[in-house]
Amino acid sequence: QNLLHQLLSNSGSDEHPSVLQLGGRNPEIVGLAAAIGSVYGMVAPTVSDSNDGQAYPYVDINLNCGCPSNAVGGRSGGCALMKEPETVARCVEEMNEQ
Repeated sequence: QNLLHQLLSNSGSDEHPSVLQLGGRNPEIVGLAAAIGSVYGMVAPTVSDSNDGQAYPYVDINLNCGCPSNAVGGRSGGCALMKEPETVARCVEEMNEQ
């Protein structure tokens, strides 16, 4: 659980609010990732934070459908997902069900 929190934490950010962006095209995996992010995902406080050291939850979790990178699009992610609107719809449905 601690490792998962570290992976989902943005351990150097003074910027709030923060959003978790997921990449992928498998609706079940994207849905599970959204569930994990909503339960364990917290933006960790930094030394320069003016708050009382509290961590902030992500204010939103979204699916990357806009990245034009060939590295991402070559795996049918990012903007390449827009060629498959039914896949995007199933991913978003799974994200919302979790």
